[in-house]
Amino acid sequence: MLINALLIPKVKLTFATTEFNLGTALQLMEDNSVRSLPILDTSETLYRGNLYRYHIYQHLVNGGSLNDSVMLLIKNATKYVYQTDSFYTLFFTLKDLPYISVLDDKHHFLGIVRHTDVMNMLSESWRVTQASFALAIEIPEDDTSFLEVVKIVKKFTEITGLQTFDKDHYTQSRRLVITLPDKIEPDVFDKLNAKLNKRHFNIIEVEDLHDGI
Repeated sequence: MLINALLIPKVKLTFATTEFNLGTALQLMEDNSVRSLPILDTSETLYRGNLYRYHIYQHLVNGGSLNDSVMLLIKNATKYVYQTDSFYTLFFTLKDLPYISVLDDKHHFLGIVRHTDVMNMLSESWRVTQASFALAIEIPEDDTSFLEVVKIVKKFTEITGLQTFDKDHYTQSRRLVITLPDKIEPDVFDKLNAKLNKRHFNIIEVEDLHDGI
């Protein structure tokens, strides 16, 4: 499971418990150069939420005390995934959080998955560092066009990466983004472009990845 591959276990993390006050938690964050902490129960087993340094500072500006309990500023109490959840559940639950807590089926805290690690995994899976070009190709909303484009491309070169984007409020048409390997020769690339155009597949954009992104 991908969650297990990305998991940073509890033994490697800095965390606080519900008995901490804000001052102790803030000092723990500063000592470990982190902006937030998972908060566990006093047995250091059950997940209770996250505490963010920003909210502590905001609390102080508004006249609050560092002697107040961490539970006063707890966030993300319902934001977590289970160890057995799918990658899609992880991805859409994580959203803009810096990390997501991972629990077992007894609600025991196992560790976290960081946002940066998920993004890095996706970047590596797209293999853009080993690519030459990315083609964004407009395709009709049928199954045969997708297969036809892939078949045409594979006559000229290997496919390094492939993503589909359905028509929605972000895109005006269904499109297929194909990443090509860095070893493709310029003349082969030109022939591929010509073949796609001949078959009336509109190339919306060609992104040169030779110098990275």
